Amino acid sequence: MENGIIFYSAHARALCGSTEGKIKAILAQGCIEYDKERKVFLCKPIMQPNGKPYNKTQYEMQRHKILGWSCSCQGWQSKHKKHLEDPIKYPSVGCSHVAALWEHIKRQHIVKRENNVTQALMTMFME
Repeated sequence: MENGIIFYSAHARALCGSTEGKIKAILAQGCIEYDKERKVFLCKPIMQPNGKPYNKTQYEMQRHKILGWSCSCQGWQSKHKKHLEDPIKYPSVGCSHVAALWEHIKRQHIVKRENNVTQALMTMFME
């Protein structure tokens, strides 16, 4: 995969690229959207320079009472499973989609404007 977006290489049998590259691509392409009806954030597929999608799945992110945010992606789900099995060894759960969502919120100046994350999120949900 080009552009430094993280991907699994069958040849190397490892993840290649960077999470930061994926977050930048998500933000640059405007993949984060809010579904007011369902009250969830969506992360639409990232497009490659050749016009083909990096992936074909749209992920859903929503508030999680304990962990902040949950995501429907495989990465978040597998980290959450590990966290449930051993919360000391795996104290946090996250993924590139949730990281991009936080950056999206910061860029929208919602947290800055409201001075309170909870209030900022409520404002976003109401708009």
